[in-house]
Amino acid sequence: MYLQCSRILLYQWDVGRALIEDSRIDPKIFDYKDKQAMCRQIAYFMQSNEKGLAGNIISEEDLETILRSYLTTIGVNNSREIAKVMIHQLRHRNFMLCSLGVIGQEGHYGFVHRTFLEYFCASAFIEKFGKRGLRDGLTIDKLTTEVFGKHWHDKNWHEVLRLICSMIEPKFAGEIIDYLISLNSKKNQDKYLCLLLAADCLNEVRNRHEIKNTDKQLLDRFKQLILGSNIHPSIIKSIIKTFAIVWKDSSYLRKLALSNKNTFVSAQAIKILARDFTNESETIRIIKKIALFSHDTVQDTEIKNEALKQLVINYKDDPDTIGIVRKFIIDEQNEFSIITGIEVIVEYFPQDPFCFELFTDYEVFRRSNFKKRDQMNKSKIFLEYLVKLFPHFPQLKNILQYRLENDPDERVRKYVRSVIDKI
Repeated sequence: MYLQCSRILLYQWDVGRALIEDSRIDPKIFDYKDKQAMCRQIAYFMQSNEKGLAGNIISEEDLETILRSYLTTIGVNNSREIAKVMIHQLRHRNFMLCSLGVIGQEGHYGFVHRTFLEYFCASAFIEKFGKRGLRDGLTIDKLTTEVFGKHWHDKNWHEVLRLICSMIEPKFAGEIIDYLISLNSKKNQDKYLCLLLAADCLNEVRNRHEIKNTDKQLLDRFKQLILGSNIHPSIIKSIIKTFAIVWKDSSYLRKLALSNKNTFVSAQAIKILARDFTNESETIRIIKKIALFSHDTVQDTEIKNEALKQLVINYKDDPDTIGIVRKFIIDEQNEFSIITGIEVIVEYFPQDPFCFELFTDYEVFRRSNFKKRDQMNKSKIFLEYLVKLFPHFPQLKNILQYRLENDPDERVRKYVRSVIDKI
């Protein structure tokens, strides 16, 4: 994709048309490959300056120097004039590069999109790696330590590093990934970042079977991480997404979803299962099972609530979904879970007859049961949503009056007094 997009923009960068305007210059002095090489040199220069890849900016003076230097290497005598024509062209029309205007007292330029800066920067390193053994070449050891070792902690570089692994042979990518894995234990603060980058690089390798030992080693390390404690939620999210993207391991995610050792891990596993493995029959079976769990702890409740949300978000039209939601709300005693169930109905089934029946039927049921203390909070919640969703229900005022006169919970009676005259 990167290559095709760059080809299109480089083809549109019709320097020849601009050169024709100057009779001193031959418009056929260079082709697409030359333009590509110039972009590599510009990107390589950008990554090595003070702002690095975070910048995507080069001064007109530096740009002219790079263009002149390259044109000289391909035997062009009037390189200065051609470089100035090329830069002048960029002031009036964007191609692969574009004008960023005057900063300070000098014009500045950059790639039309950061993606191209990253692609050509990676290409520049690959070109040097292809010349390994020569004076200007880059050995695998230098590529590993001086490029990956120097920049793995900088997220501005991650796309470049991933692209490099996609462009080199699998055995070399494997050596780099092994290096990133080895960094894990050296600095606790960054150990997750280097492993996540290692997984991203592994996902770019063309033939992972050639480095299957590295693949397994990294997978095992991630499984160890997810069982650890004191891991920041954002890291847990990234790790679980990695299982889905890099290893596409739905069976392991199902195992995490059913385990309640870590509430956040299980909830995230449920979310990723539902999103990335929606069409697997085992996914919906597991999510239904969790949503209907009987639970004993707050931890179980949070996992169950996430399962209900994902069931409705991803399987709203499944014939069992409405029945599971209704059972969830009627059977629940946990206030947080009741609110979760009601919010799901309000958002996804507001016009369904089930929604109206649920609230009105519950009120009939509630009249004979309101003395149970565990039903009192639930009762108030249902009344609030009954008033909000069905203000024109014929029996609404009678229900409210009955509750005002008979409900033992002062919170319920107070709420009824605040709304009954508005009905």
